[in-house]
Amino acid sequence: MKRSSLLIVSGLFIIIGFTSCVKCQVCLKDSSPEVRICRNDYSNNTEYGLALDVKEAEGYDCK
Repeated sequence: MKRSSLLIVSGLFIIIGFTSCVKCQVCLKDSSPEVRICRNDYSNNTEYGLALDVKEAEGYDCK
C-alpha cells in the first residue's frame, strides 16, 4: 500500500513537471544568448504568439 502511494505521488510530480515544460519555447540564434518564452509570462495567447513572432523576425529559431 505504501509503495503504490509513493508511485502515484511520484507519477503526479512527473506529470506536473512535464506539463510546465511544454508551455515554454526556447529561441536560439547564432552568437546570441538563448531566449526562453513561456506562456505563463503573458496574459493571453495573442501576446504569447506575438512575442514568438517578434523573436523569429529577429532571426531566432523557436522550438
